[in-house]
Amino acid sequence: MAGNLVPENYVKAHKGIEGNEYADMLAKAGAANYKIKTNTKDSVRFKPY
Repeated sequence: MAGNLVPENYVKAHKGIEGNEYADMLAKAGAANYKIKTNTKDSVRFKPY
Protein backbone atom coordinates (compact mmCIF):
# COMPACT_ATOMS: atom_id res chain seq x y z
CA MET A 1 0.00 0.00 0.00
CA ALA A 2 1.61 3.23 -1.12
CA GLY A 3 2.10 5.92 1.48
CA ASN A 4 1.76 3.53 4.42
CA LEU A 5 3.64 5.04 7.38
CA VAL A 6 3.32 1.96 9.58
CA PRO A 7 5.51 -1.01 8.70
CA GLU A 8 3.66 -4.27 8.18
CA ASN A 9 5.09 -7.59 9.32
CA TYR A 10 3.56 -11.04 8.91
CA VAL A 11 3.13 -12.80 12.24
CA LYS A 12 2.05 -16.41 12.61
CA ALA A 13 -1.10 -16.71 14.69
CA HIS A 14 -1.25 -18.52 18.03
CA LYS A 15 2.51 -18.76 18.45
CA GLY A 16 2.73 -16.89 21.77
CA ILE A 17 4.05 -13.65 20.29
CA GLU A 18 3.22 -11.06 22.98
CA GLY A 19 1.99 -8.20 20.76
CA ASN A 20 -0.06 -10.54 18.58
CA GLU A 21 -1.67 -12.25 21.57
CA TYR A 22 -2.59 -8.81 22.98
CA ALA A 23 -4.07 -7.79 19.62
CA ASP A 24 -6.15 -11.00 19.59
CA MET A 25 -7.45 -10.19 23.09
CA LEU A 26 -8.42 -6.64 22.03
CA ALA A 27 -10.16 -7.93 18.90
CA LYS A 28 -12.18 -10.45 20.90
CA ALA A 29 -13.16 -7.80 23.45
CA GLY A 30 -14.28 -5.44 20.69
CA ALA A 31 -16.20 -8.17 18.87
CA ALA A 32 -18.04 -9.05 22.09
CA ASN A 33 -19.90 -5.74 21.76
CA TYR A 34 -21.60 -6.90 18.56
CA LYS A 35 -23.96 -9.69 17.65
CA ILE A 36 -25.02 -11.22 14.33
CA LYS A 37 -28.60 -10.35 13.42
CA THR A 38 -30.61 -13.40 12.49
CA ASN A 39 -33.35 -11.38 10.78
CA THR A 40 -32.30 -11.32 7.10
CA LYS A 41 -34.83 -8.57 6.30
CA ASP A 42 -32.51 -6.05 7.95
CA SER A 43 -29.72 -4.86 5.66
CA VAL A 44 -27.31 -4.38 8.58
CA ARG A 45 -25.60 -7.64 9.50
CA PHE A 46 -23.87 -6.52 12.72
CA LYS A 47 -25.54 -4.35 15.34
CA PRO A 48 -24.21 -3.13 18.67
CA TYR A 49 -26.09 -4.37 21.71
